[in-house]
Amino acid sequence: MVTIESIIIGIVFILIQLYALTIVERSPIGEQKLLSLSGGVAIACVFIYILPTLHKKQEEF
Repeated sequence: MVTIESIIIGIVFILIQLYALTIVERSPIGEQKLLSLSGGVAIACVFIYILPTLHKKQEEF
C-alpha cells in the first residue's frame, strides 16, 4: 500500500535528481562535503527505514 509519505519522498528524490547538477554547482559547502552528507543520509535511510521494514516482513514469513 502506498502512503502519502512515500509519494512525497519519491517526488523529493525525483526533484533532487533533476536539479542535482545545479544544486552541487551552487552549494556553498563544496562538492566533497555535499557528497559526504548525501552518502550519510542514504546510509541513515537504510538503518532507519529499510532494516525495520525487512525485520517486520521476516517475522511474517
